[in-house]
Amino acid sequence: MCRFLVFVGKSPILMANLLTRPKMSLLQQSMSSRMRLEGMNLNGDGFGVGWYTHDTEECATADDLVAGCSCKEQRMWQLKELAPCIFTSVAPAWNNMNLRRLAEKIRSQLIFAHVRAATLGSTTNESNCHPFQFGRFMWMHNGTVAEFGRMKKRLISLLDDQIFSTIQGTTDSEYCFALFLQNLFSELSSPSSSSLASQANEYSSNGTAVLSSLSSSGPGLMSSVTSSPAKGQPKRSKDVPLEYAEYTVLQIKNAMDRTIKMLNDISSSIGITSASLMNFVVTDGIVVVASRYVNQPAHYAASLFYASGSSFGHDPDTDTYRIFQHDKRQLCHIVTS
Repeated sequence: MCRFLVFVGKSPILMANLLTRPKMSLLQQSMSSRMRLEGMNLNGDGFGVGWYTHDTEECATADDLVAGCSCKEQRMWQLKELAPCIFTSVAPAWNNMNLRRLAEKIRSQLIFAHVRAATLGSTTNESNCHPFQFGRFMWMHNGTVAEFGRMKKRLISLLDDQIFSTIQGTTDSEYCFALFLQNLFSELSSPSSSSLASQANEYSSNGTAVLSSLSSSGPGLMSSVTSSPAKGQPKRSKDVPLEYAEYTVLQIKNAMDRTIKMLNDISSSIGITSASLMNFVVTDGIVVVASRYVNQPAHYAASLFYASGSSFGHDPDTDTYRIFQHDKRQLCHIVTS
């Protein structure tokens, strides 16, 4: 399996302080990781980093960006200010000088990073490197969807043409991202405009029970974390595409819940009994939602750690990089799996 790391905070940090300088950085873990369920310690099948250049607290809304734009092309150029920057490579992270150079210059309030250990038989190319991106969204996965080849056709049948056309690679992770987007976009689109609307309602008939019914003694584990409190119901201008629209924390969380439940239902319907590990994390550049989940009670879930505090930086006393708690405020967060 893979490794991923997320930082989100009110103040931008230097990417090197998170990815390359720490003694047990993600770069170091790419060649010597611990807690791998398979007993292997290499994540050498490529890597990716994604970051946002805007202020996550004060960035302009999509409606503000398109206001006054006279044509579709101009609106899209404006909306791309909300999109993340992505750098991926099939080279091992530990052996990529460009990653080290960029990390010493880039500062951001929201950083996604991933080192890949490809599933047996999966293709190694840049299209299969995380994080995956569409519009303002980024997505990463640590784990595997069991026997995905048997599930793939049914999953594709649930996707609208626009969503399906965004898929560039072959991984189960990217197809799960597409299913998440389909679920999320159905929150704002009318039932008649989404082929998934009726299926989504059918699959999620238990509402948010996916979260509330799972525990350490139940069929799986799941937890969600967010970087900001829920906002009111957003309104979307007709000039703003769904991939750049604004969503509430609850809408993003519910889309994640439904995605996992639908994957489980597809798996069960065709008799798959092997364990699927679904540690997902997604962001729209403002909110971060992560899951820790395994669908078989006898199987270990992949690790997921979460820390928060008032600042992140170098501790000269221990020569480590860590989160500090100077006061009661929670101003920065790290999620890692």
